[in-house]
Amino acid sequence: MDDILQVMPMEVYAHLDVLVCVDHTYRFENDEENPTLCLDFTYDDNDQLIQYISKEYGFVDEELIGTTISEEEAKLLAQDFAKVFLDKEVELHKCNDYSGYDTGDYITFKDKNGGIYLVQLTTNMVIKYEVS
Repeated sequence: MDDILQVMPMEVYAHLDVLVCVDHTYRFENDEENPTLCLDFTYDDNDQLIQYISKEYGFVDEELIGTTISEEEAKLLAQDFAKVFLDKEVELHKCNDYSGYDTGDYITFKDKNGGIYLVQLTTNMVIKYEVS
């Protein structure tokens, strides 16, 4: 849980109080009965993160208004995410691997190992990671 604190806004961390484990996926939620925020971390058999996705249902609109970050800050955030959850330093370059996220609110980066990081600029969060 401390890892989440290192790369997520405090508003997100402070509300995560439910942990659900299914197979190789760990889901952190803000409410057991009616979650408005879920962070899903899926690992392979070697305990390597292969997918992460943030799902929110109105939580961001209420909690994270006005926290827009720059492209450079987003790149640093994605690099911190890799350092914390993948235990490695990565070089990133901007890419367009996710269709539908080509608005000014999102930016996508890719590392040399095929990891793709989607950052939502308006929430200061990595909202998706996967190995392609």
